Amino acid sequence: MKENSYETTFLYSGDADFDNMRGFLLANGFNNVYGKEDFDSDLTKYTWGYCDEDLYDKALGLIENSKDKPLFLTLLTMSSHEPFDYPKGKVEPFKDAKLEGFANSIKYGDYAIGKFIKNLKDRNLLKDTVIAFVADHNPKAYGIFDVPIDKYKIVAMIVADEFKDGGQEYSKIASQIDFAPTILDIAGIDAIIPTMGSSVLQNERNSAILLARKKNFAYLTENGLVIYKPKKNTKMYDYSLNEIAKDEKIIKDGLSYIYSSKYLYDKGLYKKGKKIPYGINNKYTK
Repeated sequence: MKENSYETTFLYSGDADFDNMRGFLLANGFNNVYGKEDFDSDLTKYTWGYCDEDLYDKALGLIENSKDKPLFLTLLTMSSHEPFDYPKGKVEPFKDAKLEGFANSIKYGDYAIGKFIKNLKDRNLLKDTVIAFVADHNPKAYGIFDVPIDKYKIVAMIVADEFKDGGQEYSKIASQIDFAPTILDIAGIDAIIPTMGSSVLQNERNSAILLARKKNFAYLTENGLVIYKPKKNTKMYDYSLNEIAKDEKIIKDGLSYIYSSKYLYDKGLYKKGKKIPYGINNKYTK
């Protein structure tokens, strides 16, 4: 993004030094990292920081002040994070759910998103703008299965005023590592990237992904999933978690994914990246 003249900014309404986020982000190319110290101290502070509405209001100011230069702005929300203490009285809570629980915190988060997009529209800031939402994880990433794949299922959505066809759902398998290549594709940016992900807008792509839990791996494909456990027989399942007949080619493909990833990392070869010509085949850039 920087090589294509974008200002790169990360905004969080809590402690930007938590878990060494600030150091990690600056080392990986962000020009600016803003945290709770950059917010009005008169605002109500919650467990993790200021609420989603305050985060989006701060983002609006940054967007308005960057009209002379393209902006790549990343926001990290916190109102839907445990312990789920968000502003009350903004939305009608679900009566069958705990007031300070996950479901109602998501309802507030959804309200804050809607308000943010409306403010962007009202200020004519959606032109040439793409907004992408992606979750980081499910509320509880554990279960009795070797790799609880249902707990890894998350939401992703990409919104732009210029999408005139009413939008579409990507129904194949994709993961977080595909998100950056997809955003680059929409932005029409050619890039060398150190990832095994690919844009979901490209017609020819491998939609298989890899999940890990402790020392176990799950390789997800359109034809089912493989579970790899140390010193245990490899098994295949359908997506109802019923064991199915083994497909040796899929099993070998998954192993090649696991071992090649480790090899690229151990040898530092991922730093060389791969050249992919994004922005050629999608309607948005045309």
